[in-house]
Amino acid sequence: MKKTILLTALVAFGVHSAQAQLSIRPELGFNSAKTNMSYKNEMIDTASGTTAKIGYEGGFSVRAGIIAGLSVEAGVLYRHMQFKSVRPTPSLADKIDESYKLNYGMIPVSLNYDFGLGRAGSIFIGAGGYWVHAFSGTYYKYDHWYNQGYEADMAFGDTRQDNYKPNDMGLLFQVGYNTPVGIFIRFRYDKGFEELSPNENVSYKNSAFSFSVGYDIKIIKY
Repeated sequence: MKKTILLTALVAFGVHSAQAQLSIRPELGFNSAKTNMSYKNEMIDTASGTTAKIGYEGGFSVRAGIIAGLSVEAGVLYRHMQFKSVRPTPSLADKIDESYKLNYGMIPVSLNYDFGLGRAGSIFIGAGGYWVHAFSGTYYKYDHWYNQGYEADMAFGDTRQDNYKPNDMGLLFQVGYNTPVGIFIRFRYDKGFEELSPNENVSYKNSAFSFSVGYDIKIIKY
């Protein structure tokens, strides 16, 4: 009986603590994303990174306290990422410049810990995972041998006729600062694990750094 009462009290305390710190956090920011690419066939065996270009993102998250300093955060974001690369050709005397623009929906989930700074606010660190889905994109290719280029919409799927697989997931790490007036800043790094190329001779894997500014809206003050 005593164990049951103690367990009930602990659960009630945890629920109360989470509710007391429940907040919604809209945010906007920028990202610097890239895809690690490698090409393999009978004539080429090379790895090629990409040059990151500045993209943008925005959305909101819901943050719920667990115990003092510890919280769980889950969000929904729109991410526009863009990058460019130089792809080799079988002749090795030619190259193709490629530029990509991708639009993703992103769901990040993290466990965060806040280090209080008194009246100066708090610093937070966090780690977790994410899932993204690409819903549109374009690419531009310029062939130096033929001295011509073209732009087209990207096709997402799992066949060799597609450009990219649409879904990715991976790990995220973040650090940020909560000001005393509710404004916060966040730095995040995420690294995808999924193979995004539908072609077995090509490998694509995404990663990104991002910076955002947001506002913490407390639903229930404590």
